[in-house]
Amino acid sequence: MARKWYDDDELDILNNRNHERVLDAVEVFLEATPTFCRCRDCRLDLAAITLNGLPGRYYVSEEHMKFYGHSDERLNDDRVARAVHEASAVVTRRPHHD
Repeated sequence: MARKWYDDDELDILNNRNHERVLDAVEVFLEATPTFCRCRDCRLDLAAITLNGLPGRYYVSEEHMKFYGHSDERLNDDRVARAVHEASAVVTRRPHHD
């Protein structure tokens, strides 16, 4: 077995900036869309499909984000909200709950 190049606890500091943005946008969507299924699987699928449809914006520390910049002009809040809406159509068509 190959040796890992990282310690397991090191991955805790690897973050995707868009993760929190997506979670916030999913919250707004759920508040505005009472007909969307609220089960655990549908909520998590909604977040996962949304994140998979957006570019990753990974960073290790806030200090690194200062170097690379916080803004991502290609990905504004409207684009995140559209991605949530698109993902909701997928989840609604093919839910994974019983």
